[in-house]
Amino acid sequence: MTPTAIKKAVPKRLQVFVSSTYLDLIEERQAAVQAILEAKHIPAGMELFTAGDQSQWEVIKQWIDNSDVYLLILGGRYGSIDKETGKSYTHLEYEYALEKSIPVFSCVLRDPDKRAMEKGDINKYLERENPAQYKEFKNLVTSKMVRFWENSEEIKTSIILTLNDFEKRNNLIGWVRSNQQIGTRTRFPITQEIQTQRDIITEFCQKVAGAWWQIFRGDSPHKESICYFTIKPEEITNTVYMNGQSFDSSGEEIGWWKSIATRIRVPEREILFLWEGKNPNIKIGAQFHGSGKMEFSDESDSKFQRGNGSYTDICPSEQEIIYYKAINLHRIKEQDESNTMEKGTKEERLQIIKRITAQYQ
Repeated sequence: MTPTAIKKAVPKRLQVFVSSTYLDLIEERQAAVQAILEAKHIPAGMELFTAGDQSQWEVIKQWIDNSDVYLLILGGRYGSIDKETGKSYTHLEYEYALEKSIPVFSCVLRDPDKRAMEKGDINKYLERENPAQYKEFKNLVTSKMVRFWENSEEIKTSIILTLNDFEKRNNLIGWVRSNQQIGTRTRFPITQEIQTQRDIITEFCQKVAGAWWQIFRGDSPHKESICYFTIKPEEITNTVYMNGQSFDSSGEEIGWWKSIATRIRVPEREILFLWEGKNPNIKIGAQFHGSGKMEFSDESDSKFQRGNGSYTDICPSEQEIIYYKAINLHRIKEQDESNTMEKGTKEERLQIIKRITAQYQ
């Protein structure tokens, strides 16, 4: 009797197109991107586009076409209006996904009025210009698959649970590594325009990859600090991950953090990122998080060598925001320095930190 061959399930990553208005949902959108990445899937959306740019509408439709799932995050705003249709771009994206029979699920804000009052800015968080269109759009959305939210954590939970269900669907192809493909079944073809954009982002990620020093100044218990961190490209999601340790000017470790890029702007040489970490010198056991921006310059040998940036530091338990500004980004050119920071003794790391602090401050 010949044993029956058992095929091992090939792990697939779903591409999730994230649609929302922007300025009123920055934190919630970042939470959605983080949840998609934590679930081992691939986020796509306005991080690659300028909202309301008619010339990019065809490219946006191509990205939706090549996505497995469409995710809408709906707050209290309707969004930028397309002059030809009179509908918002978010509304157009939603209808296009339905037209193409792409699986859609939505995270809808439970009480927009309450959130606007809590934020203290009604004009920013509530639709004032097109309330009738917003109501019509919301009625359409809530007539289909919906989960309601009041905070970012509820959005993350909804996304992870829903993607877990979608992942089990055999009709969703997803992405698999080329050496893991079984049979001839492939996903929708990637257009040349989309592939060109992906290649440009990949090249940029390679240029920023490596070990870096970053020095911060800001309104914090440690007025001056220096950070050692690494930037590593991620092949499947075509973005970068960052992990670092922060030290005060005497060389003592004051915190550690990890981060993902939520938007890469190649023409501006910028990375927008979401981070989380701990700083026991400020509050023992507290989890901090925030968002920020890095801008790179001085390209040589196909690598960026310097840059600058800023980020926000938030402790959810106290709702206290501390603003830091990075005055310098310096690529670490000596491999010995990088090896010592990752594998050396505390005393060896302190010597390097003190020397670098003296050099750049």
